[in-house]
Amino acid sequence: MARRPRVGYDRCMIALALVVGGLTGWYLGLRMGLVAAAVSAVAIAVGTFVPGLAVPIYALLALWCLGVYVVKGKLASLIRPEPEKKGWEREVDRWKKRAAWLWKARK
Repeated sequence: MARRPRVGYDRCMIALALVVGGLTGWYLGLRMGLVAAAVSAVAIAVGTFVPGLAVPIYALLALWCLGVYVVKGKLASLIRPEPEKKGWEREVDRWKKRAAWLWKARK
């Protein structure tokens, strides 16, 4: 008699969700990493109960990890805003914005 495959979470599945979340969090920030970990955990949970869906989910998660690693520099600049200027540069920019109407009215 053949053994029935075990249905449910395995340690490797949870580790995969943590790796996806950790890699995404490392390159794109903690919030994106938590979202990626949660989405991958839900996708893996669905893949354990729907027959034939586990392998495509694993392939998509592997492609996600590879894509994050390959285009990490471009993605980080899209997600993280540029840092705000500090000190006198910020004050000069504020005064430029306030006085912009004077420059327009002068012409």
